Amino acid sequence: MNDQRIKALISEISSDAFYEGIDILDIVENVHPSTRCAVSELSKVDRLRLITKLAQFELDGLEKANHGSPYDRGTADSYYGRAKNPHYYPNGSYNDPLMTEKEMTVEQIQDYNNGFDDNERDGFFKEWTDS
Repeated sequence: MNDQRIKALISEISSDAFYEGIDILDIVENVHPSTRCAVSELSKVDRLRLITKLAQFELDGLEKANHGSPYDRGTADSYYGRAKNPHYYPNGSYNDPLMTEKEMTVEQIQDYNNGFDDNERDGFFKEWTDS
């Protein structure tokens, strides 16, 4: 890709109606003042890039948080004190089919492990009570 094409894409992104009225400072309003200051010093193009990355981060997070996803199942196994056992439900928790570790991709197994490990690190566990 040559410089002219890159400049054309930057121009296209900068004028894209999708970004009209979006101020990155509104998106990052609940962050430390030093972070807001750093963001305010970004160029318009860099602000647009940041908006795009934040949006992708949110979409990725929503996908991983879906009930039945590998990440969700890893979190649940840790929460309930179960051992690691990578699996997931593509149609939502406990809706067939159950996909076991041998049917999962390396990325799905990593998502499961990340969910399990994140919950272990956060220490968010089921409190069992005697009834």
